[in-house]
Amino acid sequence: MQIQRAEGVILQSLNFQDYDQILTVFTREEGLIKLIVKRARHAKSGRGGFTAPFTQAEFIYKEGRGEIFTCSEVSVIHQHLGLRRSLSVLEAACDIIKALLLVQPIQAAAPQLYDLLILYLTHIPRLRDPYALAASFRLKLLKHEGLLGNEIPDIIHRLAHVRTFAELEKIQLEPAMREGIRHFFVAHIGK
Repeated sequence: MQIQRAEGVILQSLNFQDYDQILTVFTREEGLIKLIVKRARHAKSGRGGFTAPFTQAEFIYKEGRGEIFTCSEVSVIHQHLGLRRSLSVLEAACDIIKALLLVQPIQAAAPQLYDLLILYLTHIPRLRDPYALAASFRLKLLKHEGLLGNEIPDIIHRLAHVRTFAELEKIQLEPAMREGIRHFFVAHIGK
């Protein structure tokens, strides 16, 4: 069993047994991995805030035979607290996380997608319409996976190919359009 070190963002945190947590982490080096953090919820461990979703951290863990690795250390890089500023910002960030969990397989490295995630998590609180950013991420995810064809509506094309956040700021999505993009995404991933 080899000790590994990876930077990642916590996508999910599940309580396990009395004091432990199982984290789903998206890393640059390994893609999605699952880590068990022993005594994470124990009052004396001091790790409670380190295992919250959206936390960007460096993880030291030991690979095992199964799908869940044992995490021995979590060093926080950024907690992305701005994502908790308003309900719309939090919903948009959660939408991005859900999309990643639907598309990314376990242990498939995707460094460009990881960089895009960090960039989007940083910019969501700054935009007037965080839902447009979440929709753009979903469409860029389809593009990354090779699932976005050429024959698509104009608004979807604009969101998938936007290059700057200033361009994205100009796009205002109505609730019906946001829902339409969610359906478009699900139809194209085939799940």
